[in-house]
Amino acid sequence: MTPQLQQAIKLLQLSNVELNEYVEAQLLENPLLEQKPAEDDGSSPELAPTLPEREPRDSAEVIRDDGVFERSLEGGDTDFSNVWDDGSRPTDGPTGDWRERSATSGDTGSGGGWEAYATKPDSLRQHLMNQITLELSDPVEQQVAIAIVDQLDDAGYFTGDFAELAGLTGVDTNTVAWVHSRVLRFDPIGIGARSLSECLRLQLTEQGDMTKAMGLLLDNLPLIANRDFKQLARLCKVSLPRLSQMVDKLRTCAPRPTAGFDYEPAVTVIPDVIVRRDRDQEWVVELNPDAMPQVLANHEYYAIVKANSRTPADIEFVTHQWHSANWLVKALDQRANSILKVASRVVQTQRQFLEEGVSGLRPLTLQDVATEVEVHESTVSRVSNGKYMATPRGVFELKYFFTAGVGTVNGSESQSVQVVRHRIRQLVEGESADNVLSDENLVELLTSDGMKVARRTVAKYRESMNIPSSAQRRRLLRLEAS
Repeated sequence: MTPQLQQAIKLLQLSNVELNEYVEAQLLENPLLEQKPAEDDGSSPELAPTLPEREPRDSAEVIRDDGVFERSLEGGDTDFSNVWDDGSRPTDGPTGDWRERSATSGDTGSGGGWEAYATKPDSLRQHLMNQITLELSDPVEQQVAIAIVDQLDDAGYFTGDFAELAGLTGVDTNTVAWVHSRVLRFDPIGIGARSLSECLRLQLTEQGDMTKAMGLLLDNLPLIANRDFKQLARLCKVSLPRLSQMVDKLRTCAPRPTAGFDYEPAVTVIPDVIVRRDRDQEWVVELNPDAMPQVLANHEYYAIVKANSRTPADIEFVTHQWHSANWLVKALDQRANSILKVASRVVQTQRQFLEEGVSGLRPLTLQDVATEVEVHESTVSRVSNGKYMATPRGVFELKYFFTAGVGTVNGSESQSVQVVRHRIRQLVEGESADNVLSDENLVELLTSDGMKVARRTVAKYRESMNIPSSAQRRRLLRLEAS
């Protein structure tokens, strides 16, 4: 391959973030390249800075407040000198020492400072994304879990709504609730909780300290904020000294699951392609100009510099830079056209997904698209990786829409594997203790839905989604009913 062809392939597989970095570097190296100026209509006036409002103190803050509980107990005999430091990890040891020294003394000597800790641990978001990949094998469930992680606040609490997420991801609320229950098992314990009470309950259960009295305490956390400890002791049916021990136990938990991690909020993905309906309710596919760097080759400057070049080396340099600038402009245009062609073909096939959700996902292979847009299969693969499409159902990587298919009973269009998985999940979630479906029953029901799937295939899909066997599910349902 020629160097230019190699560069064109490299540009095609870069994400829009990487592409912008590459173009920025080319703008610095090539004086004949210039960035196309962005149009500014002045419609966004500069906002005046505002001071943050003081928020009211909540239960967690009162528990953290050194000495307040001790003074309010009027005679409690527990030492509360070890305050609840936002659930951060212990500071006795190397981690606590270097963090404290870096923040207070600015130590840059031998063995200290940031240089000694150049390799940073995973951020909380990356930590959670790794667990999603390990714990959830179904791509649909992974997508739901990612949507849940995207709606965590700075403290690690889930602030979204199950019904809204169900509509966004194209699944039912039961599936969202089930995936959320799996996220609650992730490390750190308490991540994804919907309230302080739920967060603390998860941690105490993990520690084996969840008792009936502790449950009553968690149900009445507002009384801690009001410092009504006598009433709280009566409700929990414990003495004040015992209550002080229980609150001391709460201090070992983390009210902010994100503490101890370098929390990175969900980074908004800049989609390469935007899909929307037009006035005729037809789907329109457009390139996102914010994701496509636009550069120009300055012909006037090239003519001036070339006319003033005196030596052959100067002329060769200017000519080379001019050819490079023109090549980059054409390569960026070709890259944009390739993305648009592939995305348009994907939308044409997955129209039903855009209208119905995951149940409308259709089988689609790289070769199918390559044949339609008349490019090599490897080109479609490079386009689909790291390129994102914004749809009314959310933002998806293009490769999400490429899925294998299974046969149908009546010989009609095959169904996507993801649709079959989704249907199996729905059928299992509708079970009761007296009506648990075996793999054979699932095959019969899928067949009645027009999906031709073998029993061993159903078993494979079920196991990949961590769904127990019918015997195990029956025992679990009977235990829940008892």
